[in-house]
Amino acid sequence: LCFKRYSSKSIRPEVMMYILCLFLLPGLCSSLSCVCSPSECEDLTDTDCPEGSNTVMDPCGCCKVCARTEGEPCGGPYGFYGSCAAGLECVVTDMVSANNEGVCNRVPGSDVHCTSPINVSGCNIVQGTCHCARVATCPEDRPFVFQSLTECRMNLAVMFSHLQAADKDELLQSTSSLRRKNTSECLKCT
Repeated sequence: LCFKRYSSKSIRPEVMMYILCLFLLPGLCSSLSCVCSPSECEDLTDTDCPEGSNTVMDPCGCCKVCARTEGEPCGGPYGFYGSCAAGLECVVTDMVSANNEGVCNRVPGSDVHCTSPINVSGCNIVQGTCHCARVATCPEDRPFVFQSLTECRMNLAVMFSHLQAADKDELLQSTSSLRRKNTSECLKCT
């Protein structure tokens, strides 16, 4: 094995910043990088979208796109799967995967369509927080994923732990590619 010695004076400032990002600030260093070219955007209006949808901005805030409708995927990393149409909210139901993907559901209590509504309490994870309410709904509807704030918070903690694990995996992959690069430099220094 060959080890090349580095002093803090021989390491370029941008490399030092990269190393700091890798080890000290992994949550702050990952972000969505967008190239916005408004001239390439379609000229969409609400009438161009499917029934029950409207236009919203894409995850980069550059182009108008049609909002997701009831039952469609939404959210995800950096909002990649899109935003929900008016009257819907993106409810995260999968606590096992680390991608924060949700499904567009009606805002609880906003559309009671039966003759004998009942009052139901519960919570959903919306935009990374627990939203709890008591609403009038039809007996066959299930407007909430969780029955209590405690259950919601426990599942939210699981979701965040999966996100942290995914960030650590990304950090380990970046570190191993840096090690491979340093190993190839080491072969030259014999």
